[in-house]
Amino acid sequence: MMRIPGHEKVSSEGREPDPVNLTMPRQTLFGAGCLRTVGEVAAGLGTRAFLVTAPESAQAGDVVDRVYGELVKHGMDPITAPMPEQYPDIAAVDSASETCAENQCDVIVGVGEIDVTDAAKLVSILCGSGASSIRSFATGEQNIEARTLPLVSVPTPPVTGVELAAAAFVADRVSGVGRSLRHPRLLPDIVIVDPDLGLSVSPGVTAVAGIGAFAHALEAFVSLRANELTETLATEAVRLVGRNLLRAVRDEADADARTALCVAAYLAGAAANGAGPGIASLLAHPLGMTLGTRYAEALAVVLPASIEFNFDHAREMYERVPSLLAGDTDRTAGRFPNVLADMYRETGLDGIIARHRIDYGKIEETICAVEESHTRAMTNPRPVDRAGVVRILRHAREHIHQLTLSRSPSAS
Repeated sequence: MMRIPGHEKVSSEGREPDPVNLTMPRQTLFGAGCLRTVGEVAAGLGTRAFLVTAPESAQAGDVVDRVYGELVKHGMDPITAPMPEQYPDIAAVDSASETCAENQCDVIVGVGEIDVTDAAKLVSILCGSGASSIRSFATGEQNIEARTLPLVSVPTPPVTGVELAAAAFVADRVSGVGRSLRHPRLLPDIVIVDPDLGLSVSPGVTAVAGIGAFAHALEAFVSLRANELTETLATEAVRLVGRNLLRAVRDEADADARTALCVAAYLAGAAANGAGPGIASLLAHPLGMTLGTRYAEALAVVLPASIEFNFDHAREMYERVPSLLAGDTDRTAGRFPNVLADMYRETGLDGIIARHRIDYGKIEETICAVEESHTRAMTNPRPVDRAGVVRILRHAREHIHQLTLSRSPSAS
């Protein structure tokens, strides 16, 4: 078997590693305007829809209304369940599942960002399982045996790829701990990726989502579990981000660039599904809760620091990335951290992440949340312990501090 440069993945017994197990949704609908199919595909899975959405104040345009209308058109008599907060918590998932059961809904439709996607996944597992709370699954007291209700996922903005993750995050507001559940049955049955849903998205949201897709691809690229399949998916995702992210940020009407980013996100999600998450992805949820921001923005905050932490353990792979990002643009391929800094500056991400403050209290809070969640970065190229997490978060803090200084009036 051909080896990937920089990856010596032979176990301590001298055996080749297990093959990548890439579980995918049963069906993916992709293309401009394909949102119109949501009623038809949901009706093929059940008779009454349970529509999981973001809070009304956080919903993207009229997407939820359009989905609701399509479900009604196909006789689905939907029940709408807006999630109350950014990160789905145990109480919200339990309450939604109870409402779903009481109304005899038999198909879940999730419309929104990663928090909505995760909530929809969790409701589809809990409702009909016989368990009284998602807590029993989150703590490992009960194993995920099956998803009892079919699930349709409509990501908005459609530039994330998180719908392909066989995982979901749930917060416990009482204890302040968040837990990641991982199981192939958390994958949706059907995914609908409509690039048109990104045409009205702000440049900042596009930048954050695009870097999120890039981060997922990059972590799959350098993963200890990577192989030829996941490398191919990740390589093409990185290339598409490099050629199209800045275009999409500068011109929200550039349909070709946004469609390419949707493809990149899908490929990145598939690559991460097969190769496993890196430390940046695993830290993004607890850090996001600590900072009071969304997963994708927390991922953008911690990504440069995670690369610095991993760099010497996957140098050959990282050094291939600048040429992929350069593509046919005028960006000069250079040392990777410098190229990434250029991406952040050009897309306006510098200004977005500079709004955050990571003080030492937040670092300790995040570390405690990581430890209590029992998160393990098993596929990260460098082993991660408590000291490693401290180093990454302190580096992220220093990066934000330097950005703040460079943007202050006295620095000009």
